[in-house]
Amino acid sequence: MSRFEDHARNAQRLEEQIRAARHHVELNRRLIEHYKQLYEKHRAEERDTKPVKDLLDTLERTQQVFEYDLAELERRRDALN
Repeated sequence: MSRFEDHARNAQRLEEQIRAARHHVELNRRLIEHYKQLYEKHRAEERDTKPVKDLLDTLERTQQVFEYDLAELERRRDALN
């Protein structure tokens, strides 16, 4: 395999990882919005909000990791170009 083919394959793999990472960021963003609305609904109904709040906190921390990972992948791609 030539150096060019190896570079092309690595670039393609990196683009696939970036697409997957973007998907995770977007999906988790939608989940966060859903659980924010659910939290507000429970609060308005004077229901126990702790389980929803705990899950929301976890999703928000996970979002930070997903966004960091995506940024790292994009930096790696940019460094290759």
